[in-house]
Amino acid sequence: MPSSRKATRSDDSDPHAIAEQCLALRARVLNRALSAIYDRALAEHDLKVSQFNLLVAISGHPGILASRLGTALCIDESTLSRNLERLRARGWIAVESSADTKSAAGRDSRARPLRLTAAGKAGFERACAAWRSAQTQALEELGDSDAQALLRIAGHYMGA
Repeated sequence: MPSSRKATRSDDSDPHAIAEQCLALRARVLNRALSAIYDRALAEHDLKVSQFNLLVAISGHPGILASRLGTALCIDESTLSRNLERLRARGWIAVESSADTKSAAGRDSRARPLRLTAAGKAGFERACAAWRSAQTQALEELGDSDAQALLRIAGHYMGA
């Protein structure tokens, strides 16, 4: 899509053209807008959507390794560690002990299984109604066609 502005630079360095065409910029703006909807709804449960999504993944895959969780959700290691620690501090997840604590994998929390605790299961279940409300709002704002396109595109990166 060519820029409607008259470029004073080559197309490669025209900031207006880049801003209009950059997929990464558009994806980040969409991510922030959608995250704000979910974060507002989940705030009553003292959760961010990023933490809720971890609860979803751990609930659906008990015993998943943190390293695999980060890869599956395309989350960088520091963000994953920070959010897992917040959930652990609340008593919502448990990082299981490794039988082989002498190995590098036994000492590395990324290689240890994650599970929801009873408190985590209860908190997750309570937060699901807030998620559903946010999901409804997001679907209304996007419209069916755009929502389906987003799910299809994201599915390519989530292995769906």
